Amino acid sequence: MIESKIDSAPSPSRLHKEAPLTSSIIRDLFGPDIDRVVIDDKRLYREIRTYVRAVARPLLDRVHFHAGPGPVFDLYNIEQEIDKGLSRRVWFGGGSYLIIEQTEAVVTIDVNSGRFVGKEEQEENNLRVNLKACKEIARQVRLRDLGGILIIDFIDMYHEQNRKKIYDAMHQAMSDDRGKWDMAPISQFGILEMTRQRTKSSLIHAFNRALPDLQWVRLNRVQGDRGNAPPVVGSAVQGPDR
Repeated sequence: MIESKIDSAPSPSRLHKEAPLTSSIIRDLFGPDIDRVVIDDKRLYREIRTYVRAVARPLLDRVHFHAGPGPVFDLYNIEQEIDKGLSRRVWFGGGSYLIIEQTEAVVTIDVNSGRFVGKEEQEENNLRVNLKACKEIARQVRLRDLGGILIIDFIDMYHEQNRKKIYDAMHQAMSDDRGKWDMAPISQFGILEMTRQRTKSSLIHAFNRALPDLQWVRLNRVQGDRGNAPPVVGSAVQGPDR
């Protein structure tokens, strides 16, 4: 189509226009696996409905307008989830937590039992924490769009059958991931190695900017009129745990 315009269009002429950012996001991310899209801007709502009606009509009833008193980000705690997605420490059920370290070469994820204390023997406690960790790790990998080599250090499991359970659980948790990934069996030291291809810029690079001394600056949006794009300001992250 562009080639045919080259032959017939006068000079200068626009031969191609990229789809608007909103349409690109809907095109790339909105599919049958998404329950609904909620928008709190009427103009944007109409724009998205028009686009979905043209390219994916069966999904049209999943596009909803938020007419509540507050912003949709507040309703669904989106900013808190973004903060969680940028934090080095991520808590999950029962007081356990992950430590996620992201570098240019590798991502390391360390599973810690934290305050979790079960009634079973140590091996069973470790198994329960590791199984819960699998779901949260897969969620954080998708949320942060972590890519490259990922090293996951699970709590030590002494029995081979339990390590196999963790591997199977991690494999199942990653089954819905759109990125291309592969993983190796867990070693006797509880280490699982996997690779994943990012589908977009990772969350930490989207919301932060590296300084010359390799510290990060968080880019925060200033509260303002939701009808206009608010300005962006920087705030330094002082320590590893925010």
